Parts: sequence; structure tokens; C-alpha cells
Amino acid sequence: MKRKDRNKILLSKLKELSSDLVTDPDKLKVFADRWRGGFRQYSFYNLLLIAVQKGEATLCAGFKQWNKQKRWVNEGEKALWILAPGFVS
Repeated sequence: MKRKDRNKILLSKLKELSSDLVTDPDKLKVFADRWRGGFRQYSFYNLLLIAVQKGEATLCAGFKQWNKQKRWVNEGEKALWILAPGFVS
């Protein structure tokens, strides 16, 4: 899938999830409870991106971070796309 197409799909899913979270306090609580545990280092926006791509995820890390933890990514697994942090000097 091309980057432009992927971004378009992700943006659409983000808008839908954001709307649900804003209009339904129960959904927001479920989201917050579910994502609080293993995703402390990610921004809220990146948490939304993870949720729309793999809602059942319980932990998320980069390929190298998994290897450092002696955990191995299964062959054929697809990446989850999030925003990289931007540093201002």
C-alpha cells in the first residue's frame, strides 16, 4: 500500500475513533484503562494511531526494542505506523 493511501485510511479511522471518544464518556474510560498499562512512553495521538491499527495490542515497541528485551517479531508481521518525536533545537 502506498504511503498516501495508508495515511488517508489512518486519518479516516482516527477521526472516527476521536469522535467516538469525545461523544461517549464510557468509550473514553475503556480506552484510557486499556491503554494506560503498556504504552506510557507514547503520546495520546500515537496511542490513537496504535488503537486504530491494532486495537487488541497490549504492548508496543520498535523492532530493536523487542530484540533488546529478548523478544522476537514473528516473520510476516506488519509494522504499526506512529509519528516519530520531533526535536527542536
